[in-house]
Amino acid sequence: MATNVANIKPVHFLDNQHTHRFTRDIINLNEHPGPRWKLALTYLYTTPGIPFVFYGSEIALDGGEEPDNQRQMDFRTDKDLIDYLTNIAAVREKLPALRRGSFELLYENQGMVVYKREYKGETAVVAINNTTKSQAVTLTSELEDGKELRGLLNGDLVKSEDGAYKLIVDRDEAEIYVLAEKSGLNIPLISTSAAVVILFLGFLFLVKKRSRNA
Repeated sequence: MATNVANIKPVHFLDNQHTHRFTRDIINLNEHPGPRWKLALTYLYTTPGIPFVFYGSEIALDGGEEPDNQRQMDFRTDKDLIDYLTNIAAVREKLPALRRGSFELLYENQGMVVYKREYKGETAVVAINNTTKSQAVTLTSELEDGKELRGLLNGDLVKSEDGAYKLIVDRDEAEIYVLAEKSGLNIPLISTSAAVVILFLGFLFLVKKRSRNA
């Protein structure tokens, strides 16, 4: 049976059963594994190709060359990295642009990178700040004007202003945005909230009035 080579996607990984653990590289640099793993996994799950995560990576398992890289799992570890991996996997599944879309580098400077992926009218923008300071990046002609970027990891929201989108990403943080129509004011929600406040104030007024008549 013939295979269409053009449809074969490369598998990307940070470590596997034949290499030392990525955590070992981080420790050798005297850095904390958690933030480094989060940024690396974000890149792994949002660039072209199929992400492969070796067992234990979800808890930043350490290890040297094999067989030291195949240590026993510790199921009592902190769930923070596990939750993050689960989240970005869900975002990748939600956005076809992250799995099948084109790739365009929008910005790169000494550890701060922003790139765009597009597929069938869907646009995803990924910002990764692998630096020691908060970074601001302004995008102009790279994105359609008059819309907003909705962050799916940290809930960031960036609306276009004068044809520009200004992204601000904290140190050791990453965000995955989807380009969408501006949400504007949520009139039904505002109306409901106002009605609840009015009813509550009316209730307090009646209680106070009855206490005076008692």
